[in-house]
Formats: sequence, C-alpha cells, structure tokens
Amino acid sequence: MECTIEKAIGNSEQCPGEACPFWERGSCLLTRRLGGELKKRDIAAWLVGVRRALEEMRTSEGGLQ
Repeated sequence: MECTIEKAIGNSEQCPGEACPFWERGSCLLTRRLGGELKKRDIAAWLVGVRRALEEMRTSEGGLQ
C-alpha cells in the first residue's frame, strides 16, 4: 500500500503501517480524518515533515509511545 501523504506530494513510498506515528487502529489516521484535504500539497508536505520528525524522535529516544 502506498503512503497517502507521500503520494500527495508526488513521492512513491510504501506505507510504513504500524511504524508510522499516524497509524491508528489498523489504518492511517490522516486518511480517515483528512481524506481529500491531503490532496493539497502544502498540507501533505507539512505532514510528511511532522511524520519524519516523530519517527526520528522515536529512534533517538528509544521509543516514543
């Protein structure tokens, strides 16, 4: 499955699934909550940055729960 926010900014990246900080209850929280709004590149680009920062914090701090 392709990552919704990466796709919105023109990237082709696999969805990280449960490893993604936006993953909740078996699916993408952003897709469920924002739906069509993710097609706006500025929102998607910002969210990609937020996701990467959260993933980095998880890695560097030994796990952000």
